[in-house]
Amino acid sequence: MTAWKAAGLSIQRSSQMQYNTTTHVAFSQLRKGDLIFYGTNRDPSKIYHVAIYIGGGMVAEATSPGKVSQIRAYDASWRIDDLIPVAGRP
Repeated sequence: MTAWKAAGLSIQRSSQMQYNTTTHVAFSQLRKGDLIFYGTNRDPSKIYHVAIYIGGGMVAEATSPGKVSQIRAYDASWRIDDLIPVAGRP
């Protein structure tokens, strides 16, 4: 949210609302700033985590607002089984 706010854009607070209000794009079309979603059993109605794509197959994610806690590959995670198959573009 902080990154989008700095760019002058508004984005919903909850991960579910972010999924519901973004344009869904294929991973082959990822751009820096796109949102990567994780939901229980890849179910879009059970999203519990969002990361922001930073390029090169990497995401930044936070455990609290405004703080980057980890940078990692979006598809190399303990969450891989919950990776929603589309990204979101605000």
